Amino acid sequence: MKKGGGRRSSRRSSAAALLETPPQVAFPPPPNQSPPKSTILSNSNKRTKKMTAVRASSIIGSPSLAASKPLADANGLASIPDLKNLASSRLQDLKLHIDRSHTEILKDCDSAHSRLHKRFKIQTQACQQMLDEADKEFKKMTQRTTESREAMMDSKQTAKELAAWEADLKRREKIVVPNPDLRGRQEILELYLQDKPLADDVDAKVIARGTAGFNGADLANLVNIAAIKAAVDGAEKLTGTQLEFAKDRIIMGTERKTMFLSEESKKLTAYHESGHAIVAFNTEGAHPIHKATIMPRGSALGMVTQLPSNDETSVSKKQLLARLDVCMGGRVAEEIIFGQDHVTTGASSDLSTATQLAHYMVSSCGMSETIGPVHIKERPSSEMQSRIDAEVVKMLREAYDRVRSLLRKHEKALHALANALLEYETLNSEEVKRILLPYQEGRLPEQQEEQQEEGDLVLA
Repeated sequence: MKKGGGRRSSRRSSAAALLETPPQVAFPPPPNQSPPKSTILSNSNKRTKKMTAVRASSIIGSPSLAASKPLADANGLASIPDLKNLASSRLQDLKLHIDRSHTEILKDCDSAHSRLHKRFKIQTQACQQMLDEADKEFKKMTQRTTESREAMMDSKQTAKELAAWEADLKRREKIVVPNPDLRGRQEILELYLQDKPLADDVDAKVIARGTAGFNGADLANLVNIAAIKAAVDGAEKLTGTQLEFAKDRIIMGTERKTMFLSEESKKLTAYHESGHAIVAFNTEGAHPIHKATIMPRGSALGMVTQLPSNDETSVSKKQLLARLDVCMGGRVAEEIIFGQDHVTTGASSDLSTATQLAHYMVSSCGMSETIGPVHIKERPSSEMQSRIDAEVVKMLREAYDRVRSLLRKHEKALHALANALLEYETLNSEEVKRILLPYQEGRLPEQQEEQQEEGDLVLA
């Protein structure tokens, strides 16, 4: 406290001394004339008063206050009370200014704080929302992972169960569902025909006899095709002709009536199919002929269809050899009529079928005298494969020779049947028989002439 009081008193004494003893400023005289002494003193007093006012104004800091009330008397000295009043007013102004500044600063701080708080709140809410969404996605992923694991475990368990079930089935007796027999086909046909109006010539038993080898789906398809044919024809009832049309369509394929064939192609097809029909008619063990046609059906230009007379449970070697001969009939007929250089590719499917059948007889059925009664595995040795191939070629050549000799004997029948096919395009089994019976061996000339006349009447 004492030190502070000493400093304040020294400041006051220095200010008073400054006001009481103004500085003496000496101006140099003009170079040619020296001013009078009275003029120098008056100018000095004016300058002193002005400098005192400037110093007082600099101390007080308010030029307006200094101008409103003189700070110095006639001698240029300011009074102490005036200085105190001015200083106290200035301090009060400074306090007010400081208070106002403090208030404004506080207001600015409060507004900035509120803005920051709002921004922080908004950002906090956004972050919380993002965290909630991430949490939901994480829960979904966790659930999916759990479900996938459970599914994998279930699939593994199911695979194990299936493997065990398959092994159990292998241990058990195999269940074979064969094609229906005559009675089964008749019952299936009666089931599919019971809700359809039928004509008097429809007999399910007759249809069942002519559909040997058909399964349930084939019989259902037969009835549907016949019903569509009846609707197209505008018939009120389902007839036997429409059912026969449906059977031919299933066995032989759809007719291609719009396909154009040249006369040469028709002639070649007629002799080709006549060769098949004559071999099937004159070979013991062959299936009866169902129809012969040169009307293009499916991918074939013509065909001869055969149907077994009864349900077959097993096939003999004679029947298999008869099938080989029938397959060779078309190619041999082309060679006899048109020559070796004019045979066509029409017999490619016949040769493929014959080769597969001969290979089956040799390797699976043991019907070769050279190979013996053995069943050859799928991948035999090279030596065994060579022997099998040689035996297959031998069987095919023997069948070719048998058919060639047969058609040489029945060349007239070959011409007759080919001409009938060129004229009528399609012949059923009865019509084929009436044409070929007169040329069968062992018949008398009178019987042949009568049979020829009957055949002409039937064809007419």
